[in-house]
Order: sequence, then structure tokens, then C-alpha cells
Amino acid sequence: MNKLASVLVIALIATVAADKDATVLRQDAEVNPDGTYQYAYETSNGIVAEEQGTLKNLGEEQAQVAQGQYSYTDPEGNRVSVQYIADENGFQPQGDHLPTPPPIPEAIERALRLLANLSRNKRGSVPVAAEQVGQDLRAVQVAELVLLEREQVQLILAHQNQQPLLQHHLHRHLPLFQRWLE
Repeated sequence: MNKLASVLVIALIATVAADKDATVLRQDAEVNPDGTYQYAYETSNGIVAEEQGTLKNLGEEQAQVAQGQYSYTDPEGNRVSVQYIADENGFQPQGDHLPTPPPIPEAIERALRLLANLSRNKRGSVPVAAEQVGQDLRAVQVAELVLLEREQVQLILAHQNQQPLLQHHLHRHLPLFQRWLE
């Protein structure tokens, strides 16, 4: 076990030393009076980068727009590559190593469709829009919750014992309401 630890420490030191002693193998840069530019470089430890940029909307609302890519070898020895665009929408990287968001749950997706149908529906009621989506009870429940304002939910909870209709409605949604208010 100690031999393995010693080998790992030596490998780590060698990697750090290699990065410390890295040299620039290639470097190009061009900056133009019109705001466009480009640069590229490569180092002896495997880092490669390039970028091009322009000014967008010359005048009052101008913004810099850049696109490029870079790559390097991570500490585990894997090659990492990133392509990106940076503009008025922010920095937008793409790469196989970057995390991706989880898929939208089906009930939420159906509820979003239900809400979209509801906004187009003249009568404006969730049950009528639910007919268009396919009578999905969970989607209807989620859509109804989205339509209720936070203050309305608090008001309903405060007066739940006074009206039988509210009691029936809350019986279906109370756990969701309580989680939403937390």
C-alpha cells in the first residue's frame, strides 16, 4: 500500500513539474481597429486554445461576441475539449464532460402543455383544457397549483374548515400546498 501511495505521489509531482515547465509552442494574435480579433496558442503540456471575436450592433448597444474552443488533459489523463460562444446571452460552453440537466418529469411536461392549452382556451378552466391533454389527473393537479397564487394558497389554508368545497379541494392538494409553502 505504501508503494502505491509513493508511486502516486511521484506521479503527481511529475505532473505538476511538467505543467510548471510548460512552454508555449505556438502563439498567434491579431487585433483589428474594427473590434474583431483572433488568437490561438498551444503549450508543451497539451493545452490548445483559440478564439475569434467581433463587435455586434455597432453603436449605442454594441456588445462583444466571441466563439472559440480549448482543450487540455485533466489530472486523470483524459482529454477535455470545450467549444463555446459568449454573447449577450452569456457564456455558453459545450463539451462531453459538462453535466446535462435531468429530463423534465412527464407530469410537469403534460402540465406545461395543459397550461399552454388553457391560455388558448376561451373558457379558461383547467378541466376543459385537461380534456385536450387526455384527462391526466396529475397534470391537472400540477396545472391547478401553478394557476394558484401563493397568497391564494395561504388564504385557502387559513379558511379550510369554513367551507366544504375548500375541504374537498384541499383534500386532493394539501400535501402539495404545504410543500409549496415551505
